Amino acid sequence: MKRKSKVYAIIFSAFLMVGCDDVPIFLKSDEALKLERLKAENENLRLKNEQLKLQLEANKTIEKQKIQADEICYKDAQKTNTRASYESYVNKYPSGLHAIEADGKINELLEKEQIEQSRKNSELQAQNQEKMSKEIAKLVKSTLTCESRYTKISEVNVSNIKPIDENGTYMVDGEYSFSGRATLNLETTGSYKAKITQEQKLVELWWQDVSRSAYAKEICLK
Repeated sequence: MKRKSKVYAIIFSAFLMVGCDDVPIFLKSDEALKLERLKAENENLRLKNEQLKLQLEANKTIEKQKIQADEICYKDAQKTNTRASYESYVNKYPSGLHAIEADGKINELLEKEQIEQSRKNSELQAQNQEKMSKEIAKLVKSTLTCESRYTKISEVNVSNIKPIDENGTYMVDGEYSFSGRATLNLETTGSYKAKITQEQKLVELWWQDVSRSAYAKEICLK
C-alpha cells in the first residue's frame, strides 16, 4: 500500500514538473477537487449575473424606446390637434403616458364639433326658411294682385311658418301692404293666412284688410 502511494506521489510530482494543468482526478486531493468545484460554481454564478445585467440593460433600452415612441406619437397628435389624431394615439397607447389627457382633448374637440355642426344646421335652416319665406311672399303677392279690389300690392311679409302634417303642408301667416279702391288709393296694411304644400303650391288663402272685420277665403287651388 505504501509502495502504491509512493507511485502516485511520483506521478503527481511529474505532472507538476512539466506544468500540466489537466491532472487526472484520481491524482487530485479532496481539497483540490473542492476548490475546482467552487471555482466552477463561482464562474457559473458570474455568467448568470452577467446575463441578468445584460437583460436588465436591454429591458431599460426597450422601455426607453417605448417612452420615446409614446411621446413622439402624442406630439404628432398635438400638432394635428384633431379628434382623429388623438383617437389614433389612444388606440395605439390605451395606457399611454398621455392617455387621460388625450381623452380630455377628444371630448373637448367633439363638443366643439357638435357646437359647430349645430351652428351650421341653424344657418342652413335659417337660409331655407328665408328662401321659403321669399317664395311664399311671392306666391301670396301674385294671388292678392289678382283680386280686383287691389291695384297694387307693394310688400308681403311672412311672420310664421308652421308644419301641420307629415306631408309637408304648412300654415303661413303674415301681413301685406296694398293700395286700391278700398283705401282710396292710400297704402295700408292687411293680414293673411295661407295653407301651402311642400311643393309650395297655394291651397287656401284667407285675407283681411280695413274693409273686413274677419278673414275672407280667397281661393282654393290644387
